[in-house]
Amino acid sequence: MSLCSSSNLFAEEFNQWPAKKTYDNPAITKAMDAVREGIPKAENDPTRPVYHFCPPARWMNDPCGAIYHKGYYHVFYQLNPTGDFWGVDNTHWGHTRSKDLVYWEHLPIALWPSRELGERRCNSGCVAINDNGQPMIFYTYVPLKEGVSRQQWVASGDDDLITWKKHPDNPIIGREKSVIPSSVGPGWSDPFIFRTEDKTFVIFKSICLEFNLEVKFKTNIAEEPFVRLRTRS
Repeated sequence: MSLCSSSNLFAEEFNQWPAKKTYDNPAITKAMDAVREGIPKAENDPTRPVYHFCPPARWMNDPCGAIYHKGYYHVFYQLNPTGDFWGVDNTHWGHTRSKDLVYWEHLPIALWPSRELGERRCNSGCVAINDNGQPMIFYTYVPLKEGVSRQQWVASGDDDLITWKKHPDNPIIGREKSVIPSSVGPGWSDPFIFRTEDKTFVIFKSICLEFNLEVKFKTNIAEEPFVRLRTRS
């Protein structure tokens, strides 16, 4: 397992933050550099875990988007790249992968808050492969403005799940384009996609009630994303 401090128990090459580089997305470059800057302080923290997986520095929470793809176990996680506290205004998606669930390889940050689109942070979600083989992240957009409902967004990835682009037609599910029960509060979040009996569903958490939407799991996610609603109080 990738250690959180320097140790000789496991192969050191699996515990390296990706080398400094300029990514196509400036937000990813900035976040990757911010994590790197925090490594010296983290390595000198005597209370830092040394066995279980964590990034080399900064705050993490909510592992999400676990998926086995092309010989790797991928895990994404909530990450604040600029501090050792919950990123209420700055949560990104970190990313790691492993071939054996023991040695973990740090990968470039996957998701970032789109400030130009009013996004405060990227909440949890899931990763799924659609019928055309396209990797997709489903996650919750949290707005900068208070009192505005959250939305469910999607990003598409390359075949190695390394580089992600947010879909231009986001949100795929939101109050302005979907029939969401009025009893569901603005804090609905964390979509999870699953399939059963030849149907695809997405389930969320909500302050008021649990509910799921039957969705059309297609590449053209701008299409109406569900055909009927089921609720459970």
